[in-house]
Amino acid sequence: MVLSSHTRPRGALLALAMALTGLGGCGGSDVVYRNLADIPDRPQVTPKDMNDKAVQNLTEERAKTMEAVENLRREPVTTPAPAPPPPGP
Repeated sequence: MVLSSHTRPRGALLALAMALTGLGGCGGSDVVYRNLADIPDRPQVTPKDMNDKAVQNLTEERAKTMEAVENLRREPVTTPAPAPPPPGP
């Protein structure tokens, strides 16, 4: 198919318009730049002994939780009594 010379510019403009619409729909126009003066200072590094203590506490809590889980698994399951039938009309 051969396009005539007057349809080529319209096709190019249509392709350009579609491309710009597609790029604008991606949210690229809502760019917000932060003020570098607002960036907070780097936080202090937690001492190793505090980290080790936190790890130990979490390990102990995990062990207690696993023990509670095993105790619950060992308990017998009791099914409740069936509900009474609804009153008839």
